[in-house]
Amino acid sequence: MHISHRVINYISILIINLISCLFFVKYATRLFHSYQIALILAILFSIIVILLLFKIDSVNIQKLKIDYKRQFFIIVSIITLAMLILVIATPDTSQVGRLPAINEWLANLLSGKFPYNTPANPSSFPMMFIIALPFYLIGELGFMEVLGFVIFAIIVFYYSITMKDIVMRLFLLLTLPMFYYEILVRSELFFNVVLVILAVLFTKKYLLQNKINLPFILTAILYGLLLSTRLIAGIVIAIFILYFFRSNYRQMIIFSAICILSFIATIVPFIIWDTQYFLHKGPFSVQSLYLPKIVILLAPLVIIFFVKYLRNIRDVFFYIGAVLFVLVAISFSLHCINYGFYESIFERSSYFDIGYFIFPIPFFILSINSKLKVN
Repeated sequence: MHISHRVINYISILIINLISCLFFVKYATRLFHSYQIALILAILFSIIVILLLFKIDSVNIQKLKIDYKRQFFIIVSIITLAMLILVIATPDTSQVGRLPAINEWLANLLSGKFPYNTPANPSSFPMMFIIALPFYLIGELGFMEVLGFVIFAIIVFYYSITMKDIVMRLFLLLTLPMFYYEILVRSELFFNVVLVILAVLFTKKYLLQNKINLPFILTAILYGLLLSTRLIAGIVIAIFILYFFRSNYRQMIIFSAICILSFIATIVPFIIWDTQYFLHKGPFSVQSLYLPKIVILLAPLVIIFFVKYLRNIRDVFFYIGAVLFVLVAISFSLHCINYGFYESIFERSSYFDIGYFIFPIPFFILSINSKLKVN
């Protein structure tokens, strides 16, 4: 049950543009005060992006006499500088709950109060806030997403085989309205996902599959710390571990056990601090609200069943992207069934944040290569 490279390209591009349209419609409606105009503009925007993507694919970049490495880092530096200026110049007036949640969690912790007991109801696990601490101390959490872009750009550069792949992948990211939304609202979702991708690629390149040594143990501990950001990271980690150790079940079990113990070690202090609040109003309860229990129970079985069909890291990224997209789409669809599509987007957005659709985006981008027209 293998999916061809061409199909992976088309599905990835289609889903990325579908998510892009969703964001475009929501925020263009606020600008033009017309849902219909926003929808038309979103469709036109997506068509233009797809046409430009195919145009890039048709260009023989290799014949251009350019110092690709130098030009890449110059362009990325300029874009990064522009993002920093955008963050600094844009007032911190976000109504998105994730920013207040980080601020309140860290303020409580630093003042000796139980950090999860705040009006913002923080939904992340402890390590996400610890990672955010340096940015909180310098007074600008928006720099996290900028750093996320820099790390992702470097990942794209070293992960991609051809210069055309690099151009296409960065082009897709930089034409996403939701990417700029993430920066403007000082979100940390993209940064969170990029850290997990970095760990996955590092593990694939440097960790030996059949040897239990110090790097093996340290990597498993690192995965446990990443798991202590969001449960969504656990899906990525689980799929990769099942793929990476598919021929070494003993190593898989030991690695998973160390990972889980590392995760537990990060939450035990908060369970001891306030057991009732952490278990009933902490990250477990908040994050589990987005999906029906039956979906939460069935998801691991579906993941395990399809992992056996993964052939390479590109398949892994596509599969992770597909799983994350389906889970977020299920949550969004259930909300639309209960309240209606229009109400879910414009009137009850506080009950479902479409920003969660950012989770599968980096994986779909890494699934695309420059051979759009061939199998």
